[in-house]
Amino acid sequence: MEEQKTRIFPVKGMTCASCAASVESMLKNTGGVAEASVNFADSSVRVQFSPDAVSEETMAGNIDQIGYELVITDNEDHEAEQQKAYARRKRKLWTAIAFSVPVFVLSMFMKDSLPKQEWILLVLTIPVMFYAGREFFLNAWKQLKHGTSNMDTLVALGTGIAITRPSGRCLLRVGGGDHYADFAGTFS
Repeated sequence: MEEQKTRIFPVKGMTCASCAASVESMLKNTGGVAEASVNFADSSVRVQFSPDAVSEETMAGNIDQIGYELVITDNEDHEAEQQKAYARRKRKLWTAIAFSVPVFVLSMFMKDSLPKQEWILLVLTIPVMFYAGREFFLNAWKQLKHGTSNMDTLVALGTGIAITRPSGRCLLRVGGGDHYADFAGTFS
């Protein structure tokens, strides 16, 4: 009888229940893995496997194929990395707030009160979407490459479409209608 090993691995890139299900399914379908159970709340997976039949690197490679990262390091390195990621998310949150509040105020209470207001909204929206919301677009791209979708895909698609029309209007200098940069900047 093969000796089984149980280990808990951190998983990077999971942002929704669909992500967790994909990771769990991929590991369960990996030869040598007896059981896999994802804990979405702490972004980890508990895997029972036979070290003779499958290596940790093979499992990590399989998870990488579907756009996530199985972290094979000691716990202290992972905790330090989690602290850095938390600080990065916090910085992005405050950046998004700093740019979204003026977009919200301009579009809700001062509609068309400034010359070139759609340009102002567009300029204020770009950092929100492509700095603070960058991970949505990167994760959606990873999912697209693997023929799947998740909540990141939905957010990236919705905000991407919402910013396309006002961008085109500003760049092509055609007017009329409502602008949706405020939507894209507020919801990304």
